[in-house]
Amino acid sequence: MINNTEQSQKLEIGSTVFLKVTEEVWDKPYVMKRHHVCDTRSVILRGIVTDTRGNEFKARLTGNNGFEKDEQEFVFNNGILLSNQDYSNFDSLGKWE
Repeated sequence: MINNTEQSQKLEIGSTVFLKVTEEVWDKPYVMKRHHVCDTRSVILRGIVTDTRGNEFKARLTGNNGFEKDEQEFVFNNGILLSNQDYSNFDSLGKWE
């Protein structure tokens, strides 16, 4: 198993990485209260590393089947990188699950 410090050393500027982003979604017609639980959705994205610093890296999203934030740059934590960087199901990139 690779820990985060070893993984951050492997990230090189210009390398392609695959990551999984999960977010909370509230789609109910009423206001969310403290006792409610949000649904979540996730998406697998491909990005090109443009900078690395500690446990974070900056990547430009690209080639994600028309994902709404393609060609934009974001900062991510190393913890959201897929453990299998040999991801090959390119048809599912950028599609929310």
